[in-house]
Amino acid sequence: MKKLLFILSLIVCSIFVLTSCDDDFTYNIVVTNFPGYDAARAMTKGTNKSIKMLLTPGSDAHSFDPSASDIAACLKCEVFVYVGGESDEEWVENNILANVTENTKVVSMFDVLEGSLYEEEDHEEENHENHEEEYDEHVWTDPTNFVKIVEAVKNALVTIDNDNKDKYEKNYEEYKNELLKLDEEMKAVVEFANRDTIVLADRNPFLYFEKHYGVEVVGAFPGCGTVEAISAQKKTKLIDAIKTNNLDTVFILETTDENNSAGMDIVNEINSQINSGKYNGNVVEIKTLYAMENPSKADFGNGKTYIDMFNHNIGVISFALNTIKEW
Repeated sequence: MKKLLFILSLIVCSIFVLTSCDDDFTYNIVVTNFPGYDAARAMTKGTNKSIKMLLTPGSDAHSFDPSASDIAACLKCEVFVYVGGESDEEWVENNILANVTENTKVVSMFDVLEGSLYEEEDHEEENHENHEEEYDEHVWTDPTNFVKIVEAVKNALVTIDNDNKDKYEKNYEEYKNELLKLDEEMKAVVEFANRDTIVLADRNPFLYFEKHYGVEVVGAFPGCGTVEAISAQKKTKLIDAIKTNNLDTVFILETTDENNSAGMDIVNEINSQINSGKYNGNVVEIKTLYAMENPSKADFGNGKTYIDMFNHNIGVISFALNTIKEW
């Protein structure tokens, strides 16, 4: 018994020490979501700067509630990066901006893109008399917006660490060129496409993508809305969009389980109509579209970057739009 108690006490002490060490560790850069993390990762290449992402990979960014240690990390870091929208604006203003010192450079994506923001579009046919419009947060789905965010992170790093200015500038130029190359490739996909509409049986966080590329994304739920069982009305809307545009793809987001998705409901319905002779269009398959807000644990653990995810999107969107010419 004494031996068992001794072992248990060692385990408890070890957990306490590990937790305490993590709480005491000061991160150079703290970010709220993955685009901030990826920008910081790319800009600090070749330096010893440490980065903490507050969101747990795979979790819902819109229901994030920071812990006391999260807030402490934000207040102790050299650079803090957040979106500035509905999901993080309130807790950042109350806990971070109200208490942060001049030693921390704060980067708000909304401030960086002021004047270029779009109100979230809610296409639902419900009564929104008391609905207060909010700006759509998913600004990074337009890679030219992400270039500006990356530049802002680079500028903040230069301010707090001018000794490494040349590294930060070099990293920025290289990453900017990669992002702009992606943008040109996606533009070519759209230019040579036979279709201009895709269906997303999920949240639709692609408003900035839509505006930038001129592709209509018919979604089941608003970008920051709550995902629930798809209603008959919504399912009909998406199926009608598939039939009208002769589509053979329905998309879901990277953190959505394919087998328990609205996309699977639509695939089953389309297949049923094909088998019964009610519809003579294409068989529809499910593909993943990256929103890049907060990737799955597997993707984050495997080191997938914004570049990787956007490259994936280029491929699957090219297929969905039936692009007829290589770029």
